[in-house]
Amino acid sequence: MGIVFFLTVFLSATLPVPSVFAHDIIKLDCVVQREFEIEGVPSKFCADRLHEAWISKACSRLKKNPCAAMKLLQDAGARVVELRSPELSGGRNPGSVLCAKLGGVVMMARYAGGSQQSFCQGIDGSSVSCNALANHYFSNK
Repeated sequence: MGIVFFLTVFLSATLPVPSVFAHDIIKLDCVVQREFEIEGVPSKFCADRLHEAWISKACSRLKKNPCAAMKLLQDAGARVVELRSPELSGGRNPGSVLCAKLGGVVMMARYAGGSQQSFCQGIDGSSVSCNALANHYFSNK
């Protein structure tokens, strides 16, 4: 709960919009960087203000060919799949259900203090937080 509040505060801060570079590449608007441990492997993530998500730090946003994590986030926002009530029964995490339906793999990550968060890993190994998938899905009703 603490990290969600922390992330929300940082993501809502007024920061400059990322600059556009050659070849339609836009850098992640990395408000905060954090290292999560996924299956024992340290992985670097950015709290991206523009998408309000933890996204793999190595994941640049290519307008013509986005990394898998960005594609998952876009597909969740575009509602290319539908969540049905029975799929969410029993307290299932909507972001994890979305991840599986979009073709990603749910991974559990740990960060300092032992807290856990679920991530959706795409086919190229890039990841986005499952919470961000759910937020994008439900904000585009």
